[in-house]
Amino acid sequence: MIKKFIKNRKGFTLTELIVVVAILGVLAAVVTPSVMGYLSDAKDNADKANLATIDSCVKRLAAKGTISLTSDWTNATVQSNIRAAVAKEINPIPSTSSETNTKWAINKDAVSGTTIWVTQEATAAAGSNVRIILNPGAAPSPTT
Repeated sequence: MIKKFIKNRKGFTLTELIVVVAILGVLAAVVTPSVMGYLSDAKDNADKANLATIDSCVKRLAAKGTISLTSDWTNATVQSNIRAAVAKEINPIPSTSSETNTKWAINKDAVSGTTIWVTQEATAAAGSNVRIILNPGAAPSPTT
């Protein structure tokens, strides 16, 4: 009789399967929001690190004289040379991880002409500062 009972029992019951699926659903519902939060934090931290890297690169190039602070940054050739100099140092230029269409922008204070900084922005905002937008993934193509 016991052998007959063991032979007939070949799988899980429907109730057992439903309980397992319910437990997995609850676990997924609990874990997913926290994982998404970690991913968002990781993207923000990556953007901050990339911003700091590009900013220090631009300031280092300005200190070396590779990027001229006194030149006319509205000139297309000057902008191209600055982009190429940055791309030569940081190849490729990292893309932003933001869901919006943002890019890195090198800013120069138009009043003093000696202060530069890098920002992450969707478009070049209007104002008294001169901006050069960097293209993520750009390879160096220096012009002479």
